Amino acid sequence: MHPKAELSCVDCHGGDGSARSKFSAHIVPRGNPPSDERVAGLKADLAYRRFKNPMDLRVASATCGSCHKRQVDHLAFSLHGTTAGHLSDGFFEVGLLEQRRSVFSIFPVNSFQTDEGEIDSLVQIQGMRHQLKDSSFAKHFSDLARKECMQCHLYSRGRAVEGRVGFDGDYRGEGCAACHVAYATNGLSESADRKATRNEPGHPTHHELQATPTTQTCTTCHYGDASIGMHFRGLSQLPPGAPGGPDIPGTTDTLLYRGFYLNDPDLCPPDIHHERGMHCVDCHTTADVMGDGALHGKMEQQVEISCEACHGDLEAVSNLRTERGSPLTHLHAEGERVFLTSKVTGRIHEVPQTRHVVDPESPRYNAKARAAMTSEHANLECYVCHAGWNVNFLGFHFDRNETLSQLDLISGKRTPGRVTTQEKVFSTWKSFYAGFNEKGRLAPYMTGFSTMGSVTNAEGKRILDQVMPVTANGLSGLTMIHHQTHSVRPESRACVECHRSPQTFGLGSVNFRLARQLAFVADRRGVEVVALDRGQLTASIPLARVVLPDVIDLVVLCDDLQGLAQFVFAAEGGRGVHVIDVRDPLHPRRVAFSATVRPRGLALSGDHLFVADGEGGLKIFDVTKPSELRLVGQAPSFDAHAVKVQWPWAYLADGSGGLAIYDVRAPVAPRLISAIGFGREGGENIAIDLSILFQYSRPPVGGSLVGQRTEARNLCAVVDEQIGLVLVDVTEPRAPRILFPDPVQATRSSGRRIARSVVLQSHVDLAEAQGGSRTTERDYAYVLFESRAANGRSSSELQILDIGDPNQPRRVSRQRIQGSTEMAVLGSFYNTPFLQPVMLLAGEEGVLALDVSLSSSPSELGSLPFMSDTYAIAIEEFPLDAMRDSSGRALKDVSHEPSRWLFLSEIERLLFVPAQSLGLLPEEGTPAVLGHTARLLASQLDKNRDGFISDSEASPALLASADASDDGRVTLLELAQAGGGLGGRQTKVPVDSIFLASRVTPDGDLSRLLDGVDPHDFDDDDDGRLMRPEFEAAVFAALDLDGNRRLSRAEYSRYPGSARQVRYTDEGALERWLEEDLNRDGSLDWREFDLGDAEWEAVDVDRDDSVALPYDMGLYERRRRGGPIAPEWPRRRARVYALPPNLSSEMLLRVLDRSGDSILSTRELKRRRDLLLSLDSDLSGSLEEGELRGPLNLISRLGVEAVADDFEARWDLDGDGRVDDEELPITGGLRVRLFGEQP
Repeated sequence: MHPKAELSCVDCHGGDGSARSKFSAHIVPRGNPPSDERVAGLKADLAYRRFKNPMDLRVASATCGSCHKRQVDHLAFSLHGTTAGHLSDGFFEVGLLEQRRSVFSIFPVNSFQTDEGEIDSLVQIQGMRHQLKDSSFAKHFSDLARKECMQCHLYSRGRAVEGRVGFDGDYRGEGCAACHVAYATNGLSESADRKATRNEPGHPTHHELQATPTTQTCTTCHYGDASIGMHFRGLSQLPPGAPGGPDIPGTTDTLLYRGFYLNDPDLCPPDIHHERGMHCVDCHTTADVMGDGALHGKMEQQVEISCEACHGDLEAVSNLRTERGSPLTHLHAEGERVFLTSKVTGRIHEVPQTRHVVDPESPRYNAKARAAMTSEHANLECYVCHAGWNVNFLGFHFDRNETLSQLDLISGKRTPGRVTTQEKVFSTWKSFYAGFNEKGRLAPYMTGFSTMGSVTNAEGKRILDQVMPVTANGLSGLTMIHHQTHSVRPESRACVECHRSPQTFGLGSVNFRLARQLAFVADRRGVEVVALDRGQLTASIPLARVVLPDVIDLVVLCDDLQGLAQFVFAAEGGRGVHVIDVRDPLHPRRVAFSATVRPRGLALSGDHLFVADGEGGLKIFDVTKPSELRLVGQAPSFDAHAVKVQWPWAYLADGSGGLAIYDVRAPVAPRLISAIGFGREGGENIAIDLSILFQYSRPPVGGSLVGQRTEARNLCAVVDEQIGLVLVDVTEPRAPRILFPDPVQATRSSGRRIARSVVLQSHVDLAEAQGGSRTTERDYAYVLFESRAANGRSSSELQILDIGDPNQPRRVSRQRIQGSTEMAVLGSFYNTPFLQPVMLLAGEEGVLALDVSLSSSPSELGSLPFMSDTYAIAIEEFPLDAMRDSSGRALKDVSHEPSRWLFLSEIERLLFVPAQSLGLLPEEGTPAVLGHTARLLASQLDKNRDGFISDSEASPALLASADASDDGRVTLLELAQAGGGLGGRQTKVPVDSIFLASRVTPDGDLSRLLDGVDPHDFDDDDDGRLMRPEFEAAVFAALDLDGNRRLSRAEYSRYPGSARQVRYTDEGALERWLEEDLNRDGSLDWREFDLGDAEWEAVDVDRDDSVALPYDMGLYERRRRGGPIAPEWPRRRARVYALPPNLSSEMLLRVLDRSGDSILSTRELKRRRDLLLSLDSDLSGSLEEGELRGPLNLISRLGVEAVADDFEARWDLDGDGRVDDEELPITGGLRVRLFGEQP
């Protein structure tokens, strides 16, 4: 058995060697020992445990320790023996531990046992924290460790116990045997001993020790969590749902660890050390594996090996010792050459020395390496640049189901709650993140085991739904930690992957944003709050509405801890930006408004809201207090349509101005750094949308040892309304380069087909189950087009293009869509165990949902119900890879002290390394800024920096020649066009209609303004008419957005007509405002407000000096009074019912018809008298099915257009003052959120 010592059976196994019978010689167990993975106690039947496995740590001091006492003593304190770090990290991340230190172990370790190490003692891992509330995620997480985390330590064999089949790759020994006894992958014995069991898995290959474990031995454990054992061998876990096996290219042929794995050198090449034949222990020392006698709590505290120990540094070759001074006896030097003799194979490998790579006199000299490996980079771990790849599962999902029970592996008892932990959310092999490790050196960061959670109670009801963990520090626990990825490749990453990529340092990307529970949809009448059914989006429910016309873009401010919506910012076309408080989603309310020129696109970044404000330029608002929206910065532009922010840069789709890039480190003073057009010189640009994606480099295709990684770049996709998709390399913001199409060859559409919207995102396409394709991760552009046929009918098309090579994008699929569309938004919805990416398209058919899980064949899921004619949509999301925001605020915690993410100032210093040193500027220098002459002149004339040249700033000659709109101010676009230096179209400023009749049609300006105002509230004498003062009060109330009975200048600017001019900031606008603000107090009270004659004439159709109101008293009263008078009050809807949009006659009768006779009597409608008054067409005093049919058909056809906006009026069908499950079919975690009650 032992490779050197001659030992008898009883020397190791105990028993009686002199006995004459097997029964007498062997040790028999006391009772029935468990045959499963339960962890036996430290004193559990030690004689029998020694007999079964002399290397069991419970008895090893008496067996192995008789010769190897030091090693055995050390092993008990090692991380392999305690699992301290893994067990404690999760408890910190969910808030159960206040400090970033290890507390728990499999068995307690007392302070008197060792006086060395970073921690004094460890206690045994605890069980369920029953004292916590059921609503606490931490309570349920505490049930996890003793049920699912007790297999990865030396006091257990894990789940692959003797006789248990189907665990190929997991079979191993326990205690010292875990490393020093080899097991075949299938767990079957290959021993020649006739007594050996050969047909049962879970037995050693042979009855012998191995002095040095092989990589196969190490990876019986090290294949989960950070996946280092997989990376090292060029393997990776598959995403959920991805097929594997012999018929699937790029995967393993046989089952391993109960699954198939990626085995694709193009995606996950092996570590160069493994590729050259080295094993894990050829790097790792005895102290790394077995400990050094000190009590450590983290892996970085125990591991002493480093790259420099073998490869040396810039100044000297290896000294053949670790950084802690331990000799590396398997290394030897021959002059300045260093060689390693494999501990496993005996093979000799020459170890390249860092010093030689940067020495021009050395044969190993590499000029590129010398340029990068300087003192400025001395604080980097080598594997920051040389980690070839790593899989990253951003977001795990923990599920606990109390309708089931599970074995507590410490107590050995079954307790309520079945827990699962291996549900992965996002999968990626392309991402790259870096932060400081415990040494203060920059190192790669990956997700460890940060998990969100869901819980089903004993009654089978969901009480927690994808709840995010929160640490005791009040930060998100869904974070990452530094790792040595064990995927070293000879080719290094590109410099720009750190020096031009803010997302590398945790500032977030367009990827890995998890959709939550609510969506916000803008249609012709306002913003609808929609409860999303993630599993079936077509069953989503519109809850309530904020009445607000002409909303063309939305952006959601979510809380940092759960990703739940707090405020929604809405761009009201031609008016300004509204702030809607949605912390109570059932009762959304407007809380702030800021007038701007022509808001089109919105973007949030940290504490700032960026607004693409048409000819008003780029505006930046401080939203630290969203209810106090405050303009802090602005920059002129030509015709801003859309904005995206990737701190420290903002990217603007600037209409005729093409793509403009701004430095926004100082939001009070955004600075233009470049602008570029797309077509032939002098051609027209119509840039209307854009998206940003950083493309990280990948290892050479084919896994070659020699070659270059793919190019890394920051890619901007711009939609030009007529050219279509334009791809621009913006890696160096001062020198953007068009990659596609060739500007010389770019052609424009005929005008019948225009591009609308673009989304960039990385996506994992799963292989087809029948074989023939691979699971791959690609970068895609989702481009939305709209076409208009000769008959005037519109249709749309979503194209999905592979932009892995942005010089030659490849169309993967196209999906035709009925009707026109306005916007495309990609949402990632997690429904255990799969992530479903869904493209949400807002248009005249409502919000269409397309499943884009399979890029080559997107499928239509249907539409969000009860909505049509939608313009914009936004969803609440949680950004899994955002660790810090652009205001410098930490968003997520780090479980290891003193590791941390970089501060904003440190990130800024890295991102602004001179472009020349990175080789990013072309030889001809920085390209000219589009419209440079006009911009220069505007900056000289625009004294108040409002983006316009007013009549007081411009000469009469300039106004006469450049003021094309004749509004007394010159825009940047007008200035450029007047000078002939810029092609493009002038945005026409809409003039309020002078036709009286059109102002009171459903889409007239007065109808839009007064929508949501109840005119009866202003009918003081209750005569069904409004006199002019009463109507004036109603208009005042419509303008008074904050309800303080005063009109601010911004609120007054929403009044139609010349009052619209006050939204500008020049002297002319101020004079117009002062004409109204008579007392100069900065606002108007009702006495100062004057209703214009034009508005009164528009509504007083019959010229009787009053406005007839729509009746609200029901058919009976109307007939009793002699019939209704034609209403003059401007209305956007002819009929409105206080009923749910999903109502059917069956549902109505089920809730209200207590007698069951299919007739609703006066008594049954006691709480809903409004229904009787409005629907009782035959005046019978009851409602029959025939009277319900018309209204219900109208509601079915029009959806939310025909029902009340208020939540209670819409959903409280029985009128009892509360909305129950039958009235609103929302259950589980969302119901808890909305109503604050456990289901």
